Amino acid sequence: MVYIWHTLRVTQLKISVFVIAHSFLIFSCEEVKDCTPQTTDFIKVAFRDTISNSLVPVVFDSIYELNSGTLLFDFDDTLSIFEIPLNPELSNSSYLFSEQGIVNTLDVSYRNLASIISVECGVELIFAELSLDQTTFDSIRIIETEFFSELTENNVEIYR
Repeated sequence: MVYIWHTLRVTQLKISVFVIAHSFLIFSCEEVKDCTPQTTDFIKVAFRDTISNSLVPVVFDSIYELNSGTLLFDFDDTLSIFEIPLNPELSNSSYLFSEQGIVNTLDVSYRNLASIISVECGVELIFAELSLDQTTFDSIRIIETEFFSELTENNVEIYR
């Protein structure tokens, strides 16, 4: 009787070891999660010529995010496309563009949501649904309301 009980225990142990070992093999072969963010936390703002629609390089004295008082760009930056960060603590951001004594503002709203990507990747803050609240620029257009990381379009285009 003891022999049969011992044989059963050894067999159960072998089966348990076999199952555990194969479980590790199966899970180790599982595809590794891609934790690269699928969205961005900035607005792509492009400056274009009104007539030719071509990109226009712009030299700003400064660009501020007004809600936080953060200086985003200074006079050393000459660009046609600016990637302007969104404020993750709010659902709107206000920007002040200063260029040779002329000041323009851009006020936008958006949704920010926390989304669990996976257990391995954790939480991602997702920005979506960009809308224009107010601006002092003469001509502006919202091109893309979402903030995809692979976005080739600009979110906002300002014409000069």
